[in-house]
Amino acid sequence: MDGVSIRSYAKSRRERRLPCASHQGVRLAIQRGALVPPAITASGKINAKAADAQLAEAHPVAAHLNGEPTPSHTNGAPVERLSLAETRRQREELRLRSETVEYHRKAGRLCEAAPLLNKIESEARVLRDVLTVSLPAKLGPVVCAMTPREATLTLEVALRDALAAFVEGCGRAVERAVERERGAAR
Repeated sequence: MDGVSIRSYAKSRRERRLPCASHQGVRLAIQRGALVPPAITASGKINAKAADAQLAEAHPVAAHLNGEPTPSHTNGAPVERLSLAETRRQREELRLRSETVEYHRKAGRLCEAAPLLNKIESEARVLRDVLTVSLPAKLGPVVCAMTPREATLTLEVALRDALAAFVEGCGRAVERAVERERGAAR
């Protein structure tokens, strides 16, 4: 058998309650390139198995409705069917984890990451500016008049000071974030 007609293939998809279940939908899939050989035979008929696979790949929702694992969710791994007891155990484990996180947040052991990361990013920009603009402009003329050993020591001190200011600024950001969270928890 060479394949089935477009209408017959659409009817079989309709009977299986899958998307692309009208002859116009199948024609549109062919026009858009979702169905290509080997799903389409030389005579214009449809190879149902190949077409189902191509449509499942092009439309992950269709694959899911067909009972197949969706590639984006499974990464090619087989889908494991869970028992009711296992599903409940996993749900309870997730609930306990959520409650633990909430407890630690209220106790002041956790804080929001976004404001903290924004502040650290800001401090990193300041450090970058100090290292690329301020220090060269300030130390360039001074270092030219020094011996190599004096220049090395001067640069080490300047870099150490810049890094210490960066660490101190990050520490202040963390302290402020913790205080803000403690105030919000009360």
